[in-house]
Amino acid sequence: MLFGVLDEDMDKYSLLLDKSNDEIKKDIHDNCKEYYLNYMFNDADAFQVNADKLREYLALEVDAVNDYINYCLLIVINTLIEKLYHVKGYDPVNPGFEIKRHQHKQAEYYTAYYGLSNEDIMQTIEYNRQSMDLWILRDITDITVDVKPNIDLPGNVRGTAFANINYLGTGEDEIYYTAKMFYGMNVALGGNEDFKRWFMDDYLKRIG
Repeated sequence: MLFGVLDEDMDKYSLLLDKSNDEIKKDIHDNCKEYYLNYMFNDADAFQVNADKLREYLALEVDAVNDYINYCLLIVINTLIEKLYHVKGYDPVNPGFEIKRHQHKQAEYYTAYYGLSNEDIMQTIEYNRQSMDLWILRDITDITVDVKPNIDLPGNVRGTAFANINYLGTGEDEIYYTAKMFYGMNVALGGNEDFKRWFMDDYLKRIG
């Protein structure tokens, strides 16, 4: 029964899954724009499509989504009125748009838990970026010298889950990046060997 419920949730929230905040914002804005244009040009079928899409978003009952829909509807109608009648409407306050993913919430939790500053995090990212590059270089060459990154981990990061988290911007898919993050946490927190072996086997296959 649980998986049946999860399947329904996955389908319901597919509008938000595997999309960045910017992609969701653009989709909401485009639908709000088409909603009014199709109404103005009396295109009932197209209007219904946009109305249904907006209803799907509203049915999620996510505050950030609802606030952004209201903002986009106001922006679009004000823009249309200004272009058609040369009447300047007021500019609503942009509520911004942020849906915090589980990974983001988890990072915030550990950042607060270990008392890490932004400088600590950036230094750790750079340390791990250099470590990964050196590791891959040793894998694909005959280099045997154990070269270290040219910076050190911040003292309050050593021995924490953050010490082994890989750097952002690798171009890897989010699922695999998340797997690496949890691998780092397993290592730092003494995770089981089976998980480590699975990760290493899979990683080596990916880098050829």
